[in-house]
Amino acid sequence: KTLAEHVEPSVGQRSQRELLSPDTNRMVTQLESRIKELKSWLRETELFIFNLNLRPEAQQCESATQDADDPQHDPQATKQLQHFK
Repeated sequence: KTLAEHVEPSVGQRSQRELLSPDTNRMVTQLESRIKELKSWLRETELFIFNLNLRPEAQQCESATQDADDPQHDPQATKQLQHFK
């Protein structure tokens, strides 16, 4: 059984968040906020990698003798990578 099932029925109708102490409630709010930030960062990173692989220069670099994993030949990629560090 959950905590809400063990308390009075009138309390069970309230939000489960209200059953938490103020400090715990604040920590849950902070965690939710941090999770949103991390999801946003992950999405941006995935889009950056996806778009980087779609660029025509990426295909040319792969066929050239330069190392395709070395972003130093592309100043724009270097700048974008710095954004994620």
